[in-house]
Amino acid sequence: MVRASREDRAEREFLVAVYLLNPLTRAWDIDLLLEAEFSIAAPGGAEIQIAAANGANGRLGELICRSQAASAEAAVELVYDAVADLLGRWCVTHGRGMEIAGLRVADMVHQAKWRAVPFRPSTIDATADIGDGLTAEHRALAALYRQARNASSPIQRLLCAMRILDSFAAGQRHLKSLPTGSCTHNMFDNCSGFRVSREMLVLSGAWSRHADLEGQDLHVLIQTLQPVRTRLLGMLAGEALDTDIGTYSWLFQLSGLANLADCAAHQILSGDFALWRQSRSSDYYDMEEVV
Repeated sequence: MVRASREDRAEREFLVAVYLLNPLTRAWDIDLLLEAEFSIAAPGGAEIQIAAANGANGRLGELICRSQAASAEAAVELVYDAVADLLGRWCVTHGRGMEIAGLRVADMVHQAKWRAVPFRPSTIDATADIGDGLTAEHRALAALYRQARNASSPIQRLLCAMRILDSFAAGQRHLKSLPTGSCTHNMFDNCSGFRVSREMLVLSGAWSRHADLEGQDLHVLIQTLQPVRTRLLGMLAGEALDTDIGTYSWLFQLSGLANLADCAAHQILSGDFALWRQSRSSDYYDMEEVV
């Protein structure tokens, strides 16, 4: 059914159900009540029929949208942009936060279905990670990484993660707490210990557009990310407003790069933390083994 849907390029009916999220409470509904069915015009003039699905508490949890499109991807982009505009108007009107949390898609002709929702990984035992406090430098970098991890916006995730990458690439990481003579080098001096892996590219969603980054060092990665950061900072700093902001295609491209920056920051920072913890051990200082 999925193969038939992908091969069919004719216009037909798709159903795209949009899950909504309250960013403050993380509940899968927003602070609105909506009963009536209605229609909205998508960018480009196409009409989308929308039915509201409310949760047990009566708050709006899902918008079920019907539209005509030639593929599931086209239907998602059409509906996403239209719903994003609608949420933007509601957000301004009512002063409440609201996000798109996930999607369900169905090809009503071929009965093919897709679902995209946040993945909840397995629980991790943190007992072994309880220890002494961090240095001021580590604490600042950890705070930046936590901001990146906690943010659902790819803008914030990319900006915070890139600041961590800059810190290493500029040679500003010195592990000041290492005992004198405990090691002869830092694993990440000159970024020689880091390479972009295929796993990072695939997991981040950047493989389809940035496969050429495989095996590249940190400096090359930052050079690839820098134009995106410049564009974001220019928009936020008061230069020309980017009218593409929030659109599906804009977020799709940005999210892959934000995920990649996040993966790189995590790998480098966690490796640095491992070196720092190892350096505090009185029994073992061989950094080559850690590498």
